[in-house]
Amino acid sequence: MSDRQRLIWFLAPPALGFIVGLVAEPLTGQIVPGGRIRNASERRAEYYAYVLEKVDTLMSAWRQAWRTGDELQLAEAYAEDALLLLPGGTPVSGRDQVREVLAGVIPGAGEIRTSRVDFDASERLAYQFGDFRFVDRSSGGPLPQEVAGRHLTLFTHESEAWRVRAQFFLPVGLDLPPSWVPRSRLQPSPVTPETLQGDRYQAFLLDAFTRVNSTLALWRSSWRGDDVNGAAAGFTAGAMLILPGEEPLIGRERIRSRLETLLPDAGALQTSILDFAASGDMAYVSGRYFCECGSDAEAGLIGDYVAVLLTEGGDSRIRALVLLANPSG
Repeated sequence: MSDRQRLIWFLAPPALGFIVGLVAEPLTGQIVPGGRIRNASERRAEYYAYVLEKVDTLMSAWRQAWRTGDELQLAEAYAEDALLLLPGGTPVSGRDQVREVLAGVIPGAGEIRTSRVDFDASERLAYQFGDFRFVDRSSGGPLPQEVAGRHLTLFTHESEAWRVRAQFFLPVGLDLPPSWVPRSRLQPSPVTPETLQGDRYQAFLLDAFTRVNSTLALWRSSWRGDDVNGAAAGFTAGAMLILPGEEPLIGRERIRSRLETLLPDAGALQTSILDFAASGDMAYVSGRYFCECGSDAEAGLIGDYVAVLLTEGGDSRIRALVLLANPSG
């Protein structure tokens, strides 16, 4: 059975799943004549297991290509419109640019290790968060430098294969304090409803983009108004939040506790959208943010952000949000 048939099978309603089962090779747990119809939770569990298997296989090949310095094979793991942010760098987009950047890193990097701490998926998108660690032998110092931190990776299913759609490496231990810059407005978002025109999934993407924009606007309004309950309600129960220079916060209640100390007089928060993708109940956005926070009335905090959002019961909420303090992004 092809990947496309498997996706249809896992995501289809029971009645459609039965029809697919008659024309496709049977799967373990698939409906067969005389068998029982699986409920939604069973289908979702099988779908998660399927996506995890595919993602793990992809990441295993990705680590092998990194270890051997095979830049061509490594680049093949990324989608054509992939976005990559390496530790201390600036985002690059497109498979060719990703390959060019990685070609300058992997010759002296050796083996890289990654782990998975958090995972979610919906139809053709999957999100993974975990740790990474590799040794940089190209620094020129007497001893190799270990680079470690967290990674947030978004996967997409295209052309019968899962690939990396966006990947953010978030370093720790590199002494990167928040940088304050003169207050200013962000440049207009390159991604707008007009840029989505002509896409074959245009209607769906426009609807998803509208939901994402509304969710982020409501969350920014709660932030600006020091509304802790409103800001916390914008996250899913199992959400993950990383603020500049801080450890990950997992779970809405932990996020709420941090917001209680952060939001008073936090100031306005601007965001622009530089990259966007959506499938099923999941959407991904990344771009630049500017926070009018801090004691200096003429300065603020600027950097890149990445967010994963889920639609639950008709409402869109933040599943994962990372704010990076990198003014030169």
